[in-house]
Amino acid sequence: MLNIAQSSVQKTLKVAEKEAPPVEGFSGATPYEICQRYAAGEMLRDKLIDELTRFPYTKSDKTDGYDSLTVDPKGTWAEVSQAIRQGLIDEDVYEIVFNRRHGI
Repeated sequence: MLNIAQSSVQKTLKVAEKEAPPVEGFSGATPYEICQRYAAGEMLRDKLIDELTRFPYTKSDKTDGYDSLTVDPKGTWAEVSQAIRQGLIDEDVYEIVFNRRHGI
């Protein structure tokens, strides 16, 4: 009916099984996913700002003082920065969320 091979459907389902479910009370498992859902029109701007402000962010890795290269785990503030660079959110949203999270 959809002209999709059964093997393609099975591969897609296996990939989907590996994805984390949304964090309880949020629209996604990560801040980036929340931003993707906003960009896709699945939520209003006010809800996006609320969720990004309340999200329980993972702490970023710290360097050892010699090597400045770190890889951020999923769920860090770096995902919000990535979302703005990729056009999923605008600078106003970023600034509002940043200021609310830092009590500014």
